[in-house]
Amino acid sequence: MRTFRFYQVFHGKWFVDLPEWEGDQEDLEMVAGADKMIEKISEGKMEVFIHISDKNFEGADKLVLLRSDPGEGGGYYLLEKYKGRYVMMEMWLCFVTRFVFGKLPQEIFIAKK
Repeated sequence: MRTFRFYQVFHGKWFVDLPEWEGDQEDLEMVAGADKMIEKISEGKMEVFIHISDKNFEGADKLVLLRSDPGEGGGYYLLEKYKGRYVMMEMWLCFVTRFVFGKLPQEIFIAKK
């Protein structure tokens, strides 16, 4: 498990703080539903810390890979429930996910710190 910092900048754009990333900063922007998930988890704050793992841990909610896009390197995930409530949030997680995990996990587990 690793804890990531997500922060919001102008116009509601969310980014992950990933110091080891050597690519463009724009690659770290949460888009296509991932931004909506972070917005929900942040509960109106401009910054939030989230525990993330490809292994289940106590108190975690689960993202399930729906389909991958080998051409783009990312995949579409579904967050069915958040804190026990159905949210049915579909989102795109880009190739940075592969960078973080070394693969595109079938399941990703998350929990607000």
